[in-house]
Amino acid sequence: MNRIYITLFLLALVSCKKEPATVGPKWTKEDKKEMTAKPAFNRTTPKIDTIYISGNEEIGASNYVLASLLDKKIDKDSLITVQYRLDFFTNKTKVGSEKVTIDPFTEGSNWGATYGLSDEDNATVSPFIHISFGYEACGYNRRHYLYYLKNNNVQLVHDWDSMSDGGWGSWLEFGGINPKNEPVSFYSKRVSYGGKEDVNDEDMGTVEHSDSIVFHLKNNKWEKRLLTPKEKVYWKKDITFNEFYPQFAE
Repeated sequence: MNRIYITLFLLALVSCKKEPATVGPKWTKEDKKEMTAKPAFNRTTPKIDTIYISGNEEIGASNYVLASLLDKKIDKDSLITVQYRLDFFTNKTKVGSEKVTIDPFTEGSNWGATYGLSDEDNATVSPFIHISFGYEACGYNRRHYLYYLKNNNVQLVHDWDSMSDGGWGSWLEFGGINPKNEPVSFYSKRVSYGGKEDVNDEDMGTVEHSDSIVFHLKNNKWEKRLLTPKEKVYWKKDITFNEFYPQFAE
């Protein structure tokens, strides 16, 4: 069942193996100037996390992403907003950068990354890099960023959030993928599975589908189009927990 693999994939991202690179990255003068500048939140040493991309251990020390904390703000309600710059490295050479803003931010969150659109790709090297960020515990949101890295150009294809709490939650599923060929189109949909409060059976839940999106590659750039009304459920079904996760049934 596709949704099962996607759920396990999201949970597995937080356990991405990290190994030290043997040679440091090649920074430009502009990179060094920005990294050593004193940020507004009064850090004297920039915080930099190395994100190793799981799926191919052989190239793991050469291809990776560095996440540099650029800004951190706390509002009157103690909610934290952070901004990171993601630097993409191929063969230890920087090939592109993207900035992401995470709101709200949870202390103790970490990064994870994999090649491909999903674990069903079995991708060892792919132009798609799926990066996620979040706190390692049930019930917490996790941010996701899908990047397309080709010919030393980086493009953000899509971003979304997910949450899982004991099997209940909400996440994204991808489809229309041929693992033997590099895709020129694919689609995604949001899948949510939650318990029903109006029934006596605690194991009964409802699965819902929403936000169906199609992606097309045009002139080496990905374009996306929403196929269903935003945030409106277009399909749902009542199903027990064991039916939804048959591998956990006794």
